[in-house]
Amino acid sequence: MKFFNYFFVCICGFFLMSCQTTEQEKLERLLNQWNGKEIIFPKRTIFTVYAQDTIDFKIPDKGYKIVHYLDSAGCTTCKLNLDRWRSFIDCMDSVTQNSVPVLFFIHAKQKREVKIALKENHFDYPVCMDMENELYKLNKFPTHPLLQTFLLDGENKVVAMGNPLKSPHVKELFVNLITGKTSRMEMKRSKTTAKLSQTVVNMGTFYWEDRQDAIVKLLNTGEQLLTIHDILTSCGCTVVDYEKRPVKQGQESEIKISFKADNPGYFDKTVVVYCNTEQSPLVIRVTGKAVLKKI
Repeated sequence: MKFFNYFFVCICGFFLMSCQTTEQEKLERLLNQWNGKEIIFPKRTIFTVYAQDTIDFKIPDKGYKIVHYLDSAGCTTCKLNLDRWRSFIDCMDSVTQNSVPVLFFIHAKQKREVKIALKENHFDYPVCMDMENELYKLNKFPTHPLLQTFLLDGENKVVAMGNPLKSPHVKELFVNLITGKTSRMEMKRSKTTAKLSQTVVNMGTFYWEDRQDAIVKLLNTGEQLLTIHDILTSCGCTVVDYEKRPVKQGQESEIKISFKADNPGYFDKTVVVYCNTEQSPLVIRVTGKAVLKKI
């Protein structure tokens, strides 16, 4: 678990807000809850190919493993991301000599849809069709789908979590932890501190077809160079642009946020900034109301 406290908060983005607590408080609570937590697997786990043919594929009792849980309610094809998972598995196999399996657990309300998607995409990697949702019931995973992928150690304890398909930074994190390329001391030396000029951006009320722009500044308040690894948004209607160069002590970098509504109505979006700070990720809320009539 020695890496967990340094890496885990770098990948727990997109966590939902409540009226009582802040984003950062929820992330910290989630960190404490999942730090070293053991994942319990169902006693009888059957893996199949194409959600049909049973295969002799067992959960290894030692070494790293990646567990991906998916509730397939809704758009099955969109959620599965089979092409991207195949590319990720190929990448992991190449850097780990096929030693780190990816364990897919799919809770499918419509097994037929999953079977069709697997066959159409020629995805012949073993998948557990968890029709009774046993894995979730045993572990009570975070409800947000971006936090339902886990890197486990040889004792099935959580080392890191986050969806590697959604962020190159998360993917790099998994690879570095497995291969041991990044040490605890190296991470500690490279940390700095930073402060956002605002954590909530209110776009106000505007005609829904108009684009709204805002700028949030990120100040380096520490002694080391500040590096933004990645910035992710909770949906495609929110776009960000930022400088890739490192920021010196006492200087700041601008994060440009653009929002274009898909439909009229209130919105509450999230921008997650991954950087080399102890507080990472830094979370920005983007709120407002898009209306039908021009103002």
